[in-house]
Amino acid sequence: MDNELLDDTLKRISDADERLRLLSYDLGLRAISYSSVLSINAGRRLMEVAASLTAGREEAERNLNQLQALLSAYGEKEAALEEADRKAGGISEEIRMLTIRLGAMIYEECSLSLLSRESFRIVYDDIKEDERLRSGGSGKLAKLFSRGQQKMRKMGEEGRFISYASIVLDGSLENELQSGKARETAERIRTLTAEKNALDGKRAEITAELENDRKRYLDALGGGVEAAAEEVDRKRKEEEDAIAEYGCCLYSKGSEWIDKDTPQDILDILAMMLETHGERDRLEAEKAGLEKVAKAEDYRAMIESEEEKIAVLEREKGRIDREIMAIKEEIASLEERIRRLG
Repeated sequence: MDNELLDDTLKRISDADERLRLLSYDLGLRAISYSSVLSINAGRRLMEVAASLTAGREEAERNLNQLQALLSAYGEKEAALEEADRKAGGISEEIRMLTIRLGAMIYEECSLSLLSRESFRIVYDDIKEDERLRSGGSGKLAKLFSRGQQKMRKMGEEGRFISYASIVLDGSLENELQSGKARETAERIRTLTAEKNALDGKRAEITAELENDRKRYLDALGGGVEAAAEEVDRKRKEEEDAIAEYGCCLYSKGSEWIDKDTPQDILDILAMMLETHGERDRLEAEKAGLEKVAKAEDYRAMIESEEEKIAVLEREKGRIDREIMAIKEEIASLEERIRRLG
């Protein structure tokens, strides 16, 4: 029971010490905030040390914030590049499909002789070749060969349609197209191409920024942020300890600086510190009394242990004495036999 009381008292002392540390920190912090309007000479050097550590902590926090901002911005740029790549891929596929469609429309118009033979000569040549292959030859072997060539041309049809569309797009020949749908398709291709070019420019810009920031990003990702965070924690602990030490000094030298101009919030902290110190002193006295009782109990336990040892030794002594007595009787018996032998 006494040990439980002692443990409880030790815990209450530890709690009081923590409250005093926090109150000392609050006092130091308040005093620093009033330093421009109050003349407190006590602990001036400690205050300057605390102010220097505050500046160091703020610098470490700025460094950490910059690294975190770099990671965040880099991640956003990577996401933006991924999105731009996705959009560019979609636009490229749409341009390709529209270009094939436009080429098919041009082929159709040329097959009806609606377009200029001079501008679209290669289309007319292909139409002529397709017609020749469709007509085939008179012989079975010629027809078989013709069908094979048609299959080959069919496989390359998309490429040929794209080349037909290029005639219009590269030469700005949309006005020569007879179909409104074909002209709309060509205009849509131009609009999408402009969007794709803008996206390509954006992608190149983001890629350059990512490349430029890559080393710093990898350094930050490889432990730079963690090290910076640890540095902030270390400097914050040093700053808090210095401010608390300054506050403790102010408390111990209160008579040198407390006057009628001292702000009430500082007086309130001093009053709480005074009360907590008093509580701690009472707990220390209680601890000393409990330690005496505990020490006395330890001594009593040691005495009981020694007394048990004595009891064991006395029982052993009785056994030894009996054995000695038996041996002496045996010796006396042997001496008597010697005397009888004369």
